[in-house]
Amino acid sequence: MTDKKSLPARLSGKDEGTFAFLTIRDRMPVILTKAIDVVHRHGGKLNEDKDKAGTRDCSSIVARLSQLKSEMTTNKPMRRVDDDGDDVAQWNGLVDRVKAETGVEPAWFSTSWLFAECYMYRRIREAIALSDRLKTFDPFENQKRESFHASKKAMLTLAANFDQYIKRAQDKKDDPASLRGDFERILKHSLWGNKTDLSILATRSNDSQDLSQLQVSSHDALLALDDHILVDDADSTFDVLLRSSRRRVDVVLDNSGFELFNDLCLADWLLESGLARNVHLHLKTIPWFVSDALRRDFDWLLDQLDAADASLSALGRRWRSRVETNRWIVTEHAFWTLPHEFVHMNDIAPDLHADLAKADLIFFKGDLNYRKLLADRHWAHCTSFTESLCGFRPAPLCALRSLKAELVTGLASGRADELFGEARDWLVSGQYAVIQLAV
Repeated sequence: MTDKKSLPARLSGKDEGTFAFLTIRDRMPVILTKAIDVVHRHGGKLNEDKDKAGTRDCSSIVARLSQLKSEMTTNKPMRRVDDDGDDVAQWNGLVDRVKAETGVEPAWFSTSWLFAECYMYRRIREAIALSDRLKTFDPFENQKRESFHASKKAMLTLAANFDQYIKRAQDKKDDPASLRGDFERILKHSLWGNKTDLSILATRSNDSQDLSQLQVSSHDALLALDDHILVDDADSTFDVLLRSSRRRVDVVLDNSGFELFNDLCLADWLLESGLARNVHLHLKTIPWFVSDALRRDFDWLLDQLDAADASLSALGRRWRSRVETNRWIVTEHAFWTLPHEFVHMNDIAPDLHADLAKADLIFFKGDLNYRKLLADRHWAHCTSFTESLCGFRPAPLCALRSLKAELVTGLASGRADELFGEARDWLVSGQYAVIQLAV
């Protein structure tokens, strides 16, 4: 493990002008405003239905979320969490620890960016959990559903291509090494599925148009993006799968909708090719970062595929059978919605760490997982990916991430300077990506 004293500083909103600062100042208040509007409109519907108790619940949730927004925009201290969730003690312990270490209560722009973002979503959860009848309400559900429907055309295109991959996998199951090219293409579909992220689109005016521009579903579009993959360990990742013994692959999922669809294509193909006997899919337990996938988002996607046209419904039926026969193990764990760097997983959630250690390979999807892998710190871009993991490696792992935060490691010396010359926003635009392996 890297010496704690030599670790670079954490990303923080105190660094004015950084993406972290702009996220707290601009994006996060917009996300909260949209959540408030969703709850307000839901309350209006309940009022029309003469549901007085539900209407009161919505009013109280709106009041709590409005207070949260006020605290954030005025950089007020972060108070302890106050509901009956199983994670309350852990959250409050973190709040107390920051105060003990610094002598002051944590505040939005002065604490670490990772803590500030996660704390906002946990307080959104608190605002809803304190209601009487809407405790499981997801204020981001409509956005996730609309995103799925806006992605149908891209899903149909991908499904048509994917059918050919599946047929080749079935034909060459006794010779998986011959499937290297197909694996790399399917892996890159999963990678670029991460371009669609509703928390990043929060401040844009036309989410549907932006989504259609971000979606990569055709072979030609996939090839056109190869130059934007800054580190490409796809070939080495395939070798890990070929050498695997237990044939267990884990995928720590990120966004619902189109990205989840791409991830399930990868999980499906791994089974059909024989490179995996089981795939463990890890989901969030509470609404998180707007579009992160919950179990009900997963189930809803399968329902939507079942009801779609022939190509998508066939996928839906096969994927549902994967769950029913335990070829796909769908799991949830509260650790994924805590603000901890992954290097602390074995101390905080030893059960999860021990379970991941049983995998032959773990895919970590998306930007937030990447930030937690790298402890959300100001690493030099040429630092090796393995070093920046700070010792976290329960099993061989592969990060699939399009860049949406100001950190990345594993680049060749001087490459970051070249990229700044090409596009000043390369670290946060989602237009560049990495496939990074640590064994």
